[in-house]
Amino acid sequence: MMVITGMVFYFMVCVAWIYYCVKEKAIALTLPQIAATLGFKVLMGCLYGYIFLVKYNGDDTWIMHEDSLEQRDLLLSDPLLFITQMNPFAAFARFDTLQQNIYYYLSDLESWLLAKPFAVINIISGGNYYINIIFFCSITFWGQYWLFRIMIQRLNVAFRPLFIVVFFVPPVVFWLSGLRADGMLFLFTVLLLSKYDLLLVKFSLSDLLWFLLAAVGIVILRSPVFMLLIPVLVSWWLVVKQNRKTFLVFASVYASVMVIVLVTTIFSANRNLLTPVARRQQEFFALDGNTRFQLDTLKPRAASFVRVFPQAVENSFLRPFPWEAKGSLQYAAVLEVLLFLCLCGLVVWRRKADWYKTLGDPLVMSLIFFSISLYILVGYTVPFPGAIVRYKIIGELFLLVILTSLISWPSGKPVLTKV
Repeated sequence: MMVITGMVFYFMVCVAWIYYCVKEKAIALTLPQIAATLGFKVLMGCLYGYIFLVKYNGDDTWIMHEDSLEQRDLLLSDPLLFITQMNPFAAFARFDTLQQNIYYYLSDLESWLLAKPFAVINIISGGNYYINIIFFCSITFWGQYWLFRIMIQRLNVAFRPLFIVVFFVPPVVFWLSGLRADGMLFLFTVLLLSKYDLLLVKFSLSDLLWFLLAAVGIVILRSPVFMLLIPVLVSWWLVVKQNRKTFLVFASVYASVMVIVLVTTIFSANRNLLTPVARRQQEFFALDGNTRFQLDTLKPRAASFVRVFPQAVENSFLRPFPWEAKGSLQYAAVLEVLLFLCLCGLVVWRRKADWYKTLGDPLVMSLIFFSISLYILVGYTVPFPGAIVRYKIIGELFLLVILTSLISWPSGKPVLTKV
């Protein structure tokens, strides 16, 4: 009973805090809307924790919670060590090579990025996982809100369909609400893109610092995602600063990247840019999983990547098929694929008259190219359906939002002021 009372109290506090922060914004949300969106997100986060505790013996989300409890104890017993533990100079003395030191230090930072802030929160929550979920969701909520806000402000998008897709698609919210890195990675990605958008228009030291913070967060949590963002940012800059055609610029930059990658295949393995991808696939192959999709072994050669490409696309874009799903999470993944295909069909059937203007926006094109790249990378490296869904979820939400913005909804009207 005490836990439920605490959850209700802290939920109300978080709702009030979010409402206070957004009520004066150009794109505001009403108090009931905030309560509904955050409440659904907290529900999905609690369900995430419960499923992984009961069916998967805790998995990483509960391990992360245990790490935060250990960090709380460290904070109370030795505050100085709690702070200095993140000292890179001490961390870099553990291994012989710089590459090893960087790899393991980033791994430590990934764990500490959640464990250390939640060490403080654990003092407030009494170390309860489900109360911590409320605080976690109130932080990662901002990634969804910023995405919703920037799409409403920039594009002629119907409010209600976009609101539902961003905040109420159960599988998407589920994966972005568990106490894990994915929600924070999504937050940092949207923050980076939104601040970059502002910096291209007018320089601001504040926006630059937020942009750099987001970049550091992405590198810590999942450095390959940051690598995928580099050609996006370069293309976006060229479109805005050189006033070039959006699609042609993006296509040219990505074609250039492909050429550079192919050229590196003639060098040694250490200089071959395909080697890390093939190595990452082998790391996943070494893991155990209940279900595994067919995925041939990659070699760091262009011919190998071309041969495996159809499998990578099928696994990440279309599977699991309804007849091969096993368990609740895979059935949820089937629904995600069906939703994606249905929205694609609606774009063909009821696309907006000015759909080409939407696709001509460099932000939209950035989200498209980034998402497709993420899908393909995940398809190349990950053979497990559960992991595929989790790793591609950011790109999936981006694509769902873009598809929604291309559809002419019967009663959809753009919302350019506070609701």
